[in-house]
Amino acid sequence: MLTIRTFTCENQRKHCVTDAAAPRFGFSLDSDRAGAALAKAVLTVNGWTVETGRQVAIPYGGPALKPFTRYRAELTAVDDAGETAQTSLEFETGRLDTPWSAQWISDGAYSFKEKKVSPVPMTFRKTFALRGKVKEAKIRSTAMGIYQLTLNGAPVGDDYFAPGFTSYKTNLQYQTYDVTGCLQADNTLTAVVAGGWAVGSFVFTRKNRVTADRQALLLELRVTYEDGSEEIVGTDTSWQV
Repeated sequence: MLTIRTFTCENQRKHCVTDAAAPRFGFSLDSDRAGAALAKAVLTVNGWTVETGRQVAIPYGGPALKPFTRYRAELTAVDDAGETAQTSLEFETGRLDTPWSAQWISDGAYSFKEKKVSPVPMTFRKTFALRGKVKEAKIRSTAMGIYQLTLNGAPVGDDYFAPGFTSYKTNLQYQTYDVTGCLQADNTLTAVVAGGWAVGSFVFTRKNRVTADRQALLLELRVTYEDGSEEIVGTDTSWQV
């Protein structure tokens, strides 16, 4: 029997959110028949179909993907004995080239000049009300420093030390959190931002302020209402710190 052991988008089996214009799909197969070999694999995404005879990473080559959109990828594999296996996955596009409407915010009154220590964490808070029934709501956020979010007192996501260790001067990652079921009529969104690798001290020399002089937060909550309208709650001067 032929089975598809793994099917991935950008190396993720599930919960993939990508800004790649041509995300890569990969797969691996199992068979209980000795000597079984792949005859062909057919991948279909967004109306685009490609066929391959090898288990290789397949870059997407169809129509341009839209930002903030969920897509379904379907895979059919056939071995040299004619046995067939099928599976599918869903992935989501991120911002792609969509500019941020939110602004970077920080505490401009905080002066941090000490050496070999990390800064005092900053806490940012925004209260807001909804204007109708919510169909979908997602937070996309990042920080100079490391951050954790709470919405109405409950943790958002299960990440630690987001946005993660990276080369902050050239590549700042952002995270996507589905908070559709967490919203109420009136809401309080809180972000605690510590120094992390961008501002705090690390490595054996305890060097700090490697990338930035102090922490900063960039966040957008995009709410889609059942009537089709959208609202963005983004970081700006209305937030408390």
